[in-house]
Amino acid sequence: MLIVAYEFWNEIKDLIPEKKSKVGRPEFDKKRSFDGIFFVLRTGCQWKNLPDYYGKPTTIHGKFMRWSRAKVFDQIQRKAIKFYQDKVGRHGIWYAIDSISVKTPLGGQKTGNNPTDRRKKGSKRTMIVDQRGAPLAITAGAANTHDSQFLKETFNLLKSTVSLNETTIIAADSAYDSKELRAFLRSQNCILLAAENKRRKKVMHKLYKPRHRWIVERTHSWISNNRGLKIRWAKHEESFLGFCAFASSIQLFKMSGIFV
Repeated sequence: MLIVAYEFWNEIKDLIPEKKSKVGRPEFDKKRSFDGIFFVLRTGCQWKNLPDYYGKPTTIHGKFMRWSRAKVFDQIQRKAIKFYQDKVGRHGIWYAIDSISVKTPLGGQKTGNNPTDRRKKGSKRTMIVDQRGAPLAITAGAANTHDSQFLKETFNLLKSTVSLNETTIIAADSAYDSKELRAFLRSQNCILLAAENKRRKKVMHKLYKPRHRWIVERTHSWISNNRGLKIRWAKHEESFLGFCAFASSIQLFKMSGIFV
């Protein structure tokens, strides 16, 4: 059975809310519920196919939806970021941003016709990572939205979780080569190093491409190793982002030396 290691659980168990009302049945074991959510994230199985060990699928799914709406997984991710920075430290002023498209066969919130996949329903996951590839901010949107439209939201999320007290460099691909985005980040004491978009250049020369952008692409691959995120089955935005935050927390704890 897939279960979350107790080292991980001990770090985040206080963030899991207790049942407030004493009416009705006693609350089902929170650790086992959390393990059931972890199983669905890792395997991508349907909730109804959750093994009996974890409890009734309706109970585990109900807890997941309540915790997602209450932003519990966001709190876990913030705790994981702090733990990571306390253990490993901050890695310079360099960050990277990139988006990845995922299939959404069931549709739902923040989905759209993917222009790169025969207009099938899809979503985009946008991420900012540090120099080691630690996932520090994740947002979601429709697949038919240009990558550049997610930069401001994702950067603002980064600022809310990480202290940026000095000039910061954000590396990106040519999708973010925009005067508007450069001006926005400049106002935030940041420098955007975006690869040059050849369609916007009147004079052809060797196009600039920032180094080490592959780091954020590698982190997207790490997150997609969770089969529950390789294809988005969640219809609701909060549940999809809950899974994203959970997967990010797992990666952050792994990079901090905790076996998940």
